Amino acid sequence: WNIQPQENPILKGHTAYVVDANFSPDGKYIATAGSDYTARLWEKSGKLLHIFKGHTHYGVVGSQFIKDSSLIITYSVDGTMRLWNFEGKQLRIIEPHDYSSQLYFTNYDKNLFIITSYDDTLRLRDTSNKVLQIFSKTSIGNFSPDGNYIVTLTNDSSLYFWRYTGQ
Repeated sequence: WNIQPQENPILKGHTAYVVDANFSPDGKYIATAGSDYTARLWEKSGKLLHIFKGHTHYGVVGSQFIKDSSLIITYSVDGTMRLWNFEGKQLRIIEPHDYSSQLYFTNYDKNLFIITSYDDTLRLRDTSNKVLQIFSKTSIGNFSPDGNYIVTLTNDSSLYFWRYTGQ
């Protein structure tokens, strides 16, 4: 790696800590999540496009781009996930899941994701609000690159591999 310093735009706007930032898959946009209860959509140039408001209780802990960058999902300690379009319109509230902490989408199906929680559960869900599977006593998990397996780590330090069949 040879990282050269360059003048980059500064993304100013959040009024409290920024806790998450992600590039869109095409690299044109950045989504940020803040403890000011908002998520924000930015052009890579630094121009603010939209402020997503609606989360409560300790703010937004994460944001992810889905469906080839056309939608954003935000998640919060308030237990909700919210699906937004690029125009800033809230399309759906996905709930409940107490104190969401991490969210991972599959590489092959951008409607399918797993979300971990501070209540020591991991849920396999889709963006239509359907819970497909709940894993108990699980602190973290993720999909294999091909989307055929889920790996979970439990609180007793056991590692499990699960085959996802899509059913």
